Amino acid sequence: MNCKPANPRSHAASVSLFDKIALAAKQVGAITRALPALLAFGFIFSVGPQLDAQAASTGFVAGRVFSAKTGNALPGAPVYLDGATAPASTTDSSGSFTITGLAPGEHSLRVTYSDLDSLTKTVIVEAGVAATVEFSLSSSIYMLDAFVVAAEREGQAFAISQQRQSDVMKNVVSADAFGNILDTNAGEILKNIPGIFVNYDGEDVKDFSVRGISPNATTFTTDGNVLANSGLSAIDDYDRAVSLKTFSIAAVETIEVYKVPPPSSPANASGGVVNMITKNAFDQKGRRVSFGLNLNLNTKALDFGSSNAGGAEPSRKWGPGFNFYYSEAFLNNTLGVSFTLNAYENYRYSFELGEFGDTYPSLPSGELPSAGTEGFLNDWLMTERSSRNQYRTASLNLDYKLSRNTSIFLRTSYNDGKELNSHYHRLRIGRVGGSTYDAANSDFDTMDINGYWSMSLNGAPSQGRYNENWSVNPGVKHTFSWGKLDYDGYMSRAFTKGANGINSITLQSPLGHFVLSDARHEDGATITQIDATSTNDWLDLDNWTTLLVQSYDQLLTDRRNGGKFNVMAPVTLFGHPLALRAGGSYVDWNRKTHSLRSDYNLKINSSTPNYSEFYDPNFLDSSDASRSVIPNWISTQKVTEYFYNNPDMFTRNEADYYTYLARYTRDISESVAAGYFMGSWQIANFNIMAGARYERTEVETSGWSRGIDWSTTPPTLVTGVDVRDQIARGENSYDNWFPNAQLKYEPVANLILRAAYTTSIQRPDMTKLVPSDSLSFNADNQYYTFQRANIALKPQYSTNYDLSVEYYLPNSGVVTAGWFYKEIDDYILQTTGWADNIMPGLLDWFTDYPVWVQTMQNVGTAKMSGYEFSYRQNFKQFKFLPSPLQNLDFYGSFSYAKPEGDIEILNMKRKVLNARLTYRARSWYATVAYYWCDSWLRRNPTSVGSVEEGTFRMGDDGVYVAPSDRWDVSFNWQFSNTWTLSFDWRNILNEKEKYTRYDRAVRHYVGGTTIAVAIKANFH
Repeated sequence: MNCKPANPRSHAASVSLFDKIALAAKQVGAITRALPALLAFGFIFSVGPQLDAQAASTGFVAGRVFSAKTGNALPGAPVYLDGATAPASTTDSSGSFTITGLAPGEHSLRVTYSDLDSLTKTVIVEAGVAATVEFSLSSSIYMLDAFVVAAEREGQAFAISQQRQSDVMKNVVSADAFGNILDTNAGEILKNIPGIFVNYDGEDVKDFSVRGISPNATTFTTDGNVLANSGLSAIDDYDRAVSLKTFSIAAVETIEVYKVPPPSSPANASGGVVNMITKNAFDQKGRRVSFGLNLNLNTKALDFGSSNAGGAEPSRKWGPGFNFYYSEAFLNNTLGVSFTLNAYENYRYSFELGEFGDTYPSLPSGELPSAGTEGFLNDWLMTERSSRNQYRTASLNLDYKLSRNTSIFLRTSYNDGKELNSHYHRLRIGRVGGSTYDAANSDFDTMDINGYWSMSLNGAPSQGRYNENWSVNPGVKHTFSWGKLDYDGYMSRAFTKGANGINSITLQSPLGHFVLSDARHEDGATITQIDATSTNDWLDLDNWTTLLVQSYDQLLTDRRNGGKFNVMAPVTLFGHPLALRAGGSYVDWNRKTHSLRSDYNLKINSSTPNYSEFYDPNFLDSSDASRSVIPNWISTQKVTEYFYNNPDMFTRNEADYYTYLARYTRDISESVAAGYFMGSWQIANFNIMAGARYERTEVETSGWSRGIDWSTTPPTLVTGVDVRDQIARGENSYDNWFPNAQLKYEPVANLILRAAYTTSIQRPDMTKLVPSDSLSFNADNQYYTFQRANIALKPQYSTNYDLSVEYYLPNSGVVTAGWFYKEIDDYILQTTGWADNIMPGLLDWFTDYPVWVQTMQNVGTAKMSGYEFSYRQNFKQFKFLPSPLQNLDFYGSFSYAKPEGDIEILNMKRKVLNARLTYRARSWYATVAYYWCDSWLRRNPTSVGSVEEGTFRMGDDGVYVAPSDRWDVSFNWQFSNTWTLSFDWRNILNEKEKYTRYDRAVRHYVGGTTIAVAIKANFH
């Protein structure tokens, strides 16, 4: 095995035969990548003229369907022709429909929609001419309801109708369907969909996964496009997953969730595809104007005062907000304008103990730990954080009808987020150089250590974290007598700027003998210093030493450009309607991260101040670890002022500067060219959708690697060289075909059976592809640590099988049940262990000490299966209930997923339950919601063995998140035709989050709950 990276400057200057062959291969590859698009265009120009000729002797109908109550367009409404039992068409997102190939003469059209009365109209069709018609549907069920109540009912009816009419498996959610989303976080809606699991960062949903697959395996799109994403950190970025905390749904009308994506969707979808459809002025009649004001509080600081949060000035602990929406069609309904503006602030707090570290000193090399393996706690820490943040969003969507058959559109969006104030406090003992343990007196609940405490703080940067993203998406839509053609392009940019300036301060306690008893307790450990004297008492700040000030300048940029086209042509096959679709797309993605960090050590001399001069008069020795007695915290503001006023008292660590620069500076590019074709064939009550997708992926990565001299034994770090000479590059490419087949059958009215066979991939995390090696030596424990990225990683290829049953009830009710099974080949896993088990070839270079290895590998096939249930019911149909109880709505879902093979799947939430009970009156409604999640794997267990040699094995020492639950309540009251008052309280019980390993606590986490009140005006 050759571990030495290739020298990027070693290529010969002359053009060799090999170079010519490579160039020819690239040219052939370019033709291959263009093939899907050429085939799709060939479809357009070969089939289109034939269909046009056929259309000359026939006519067609173009129509729209609206709600009489709210004026909203009704997408997904089936349109029946001349008394047929199968719909001839279904309305699109703007409520429009087209029926082609009609014989001249009189035809009847009937439109239905969930919860609304059906309506029939007659149209006269002429050859080669479009007959237009408009339907305005109403219902006695909620015509008397207030506007906001009717809008939410209509949102639910819309979701049910879209799901029912779809020829593929999907869930559709209206942005109005689940009440108030004051912070515009899409996760608050997504968590109600069966099979979707959300991950929280404090009180905010940070990301999500589908059916337990990694968040990076789900493609998140806006109007069908994957936009640039600004993460929460400039270095530990979100890779392929979207950061929901930095994405606003203020401009979103509808959310589509494809757990079983069709060929028209991106293939990086082992976990599915979530598509956000933005607002459109043509989606409703008339003018719409709304604005609102809101206020949110955190129960950790349930007051309107201010407190110190790390900044120079006290910070308020409540957040104001407002939102504005305007939509209208002009110029005789040919120009549509939709505009949103949203801004809010929030205060967040969290406290955690852990993650605690364990060690197994007597475990033989090559063996895996078990619950009975002897060992002890070797790392204890506690952390407190708070922050006040600001978020702003804006969007402008324009639509213009050039003619009856052609329209153009422009979708634009802007989001930004800013950390206004923050603080971070941490105490840690164990993994600090020079610490030793008394193994005889230590166990997994007790730490007996001769060592040092470290105190880390931040909260005094010159500029807090800031992120921003924007997008521009123009496009064109054509409607021909033979079908539809649409094409669009987009440009999207995002960046995250890390906190700038003095960002972290660390100091170290004197060496002492400490015993931490009952160390895993949720209220902290009992800390006893055995040898406390006046000179080493850790509670006395004047005994602390080694003060380190860290200055950061970090930046992440994310750029995506792309385009796509789709063509659809309805034809007949053996007398039954067949909808043909084809299309292509191209996406170019580039992500850069850059970081500068400078470490400054305070000099120790006669001028060095006592650390008690830096004590914090606001925080003192406070913490939520009530059982732990700790020293006073120091003030980041005082240290920062001293740093800038006394620069000669600090020295910069040059070696760490270059180490950090190498680790976090990287450039990653990926391009994906794709094409697809599919057909949906309706035979009475049976539908067959089949097709395939092709994708070609090319990846180029580069990063500054810490140089390693492989000519020595053992290899050594290269020091004292220009970092520009340490650049490492890598390339990879692959292509895949993705067959797809989905069946739908309605044997009796309201009962739908579905089955699907699909394929998809999960591409490797981008940051794992930078070809850099990292080497360090632990002098205390006498071993090397070797880390390697893997540019040769292949994508995980998933084969998916799905079955579902749907039964639709009156008043937008539905019962669903589904089963799924996945086989994930080339499963990607981070493997860690000693070199003789993971990379035996390293032992040819490292002969003096053991080598601990961390790398990513394709390790084999992972399998999983599961099932999902959901039930939605309006109690109005239960006439036997007392009248007040008939105003109740219930929604519940349960999802279960489990691994089937020997490979545990990280972050798989096995059991998730959601339930919502809503009471609806004419002008108000109130909701109680409950969310429960069973234990799930948070961190992979230890692994040993070689994948190449077939000896790979995984242990059972993974870190699991303990079962958790949340309760939310909300209330809405429309007290006039215009004004609505709302109240929301999320996670009212504020349950602590707990991680465990072998049922031993690894981490305790708690954050304050969120309360929000708002007032909103709707003009329509």
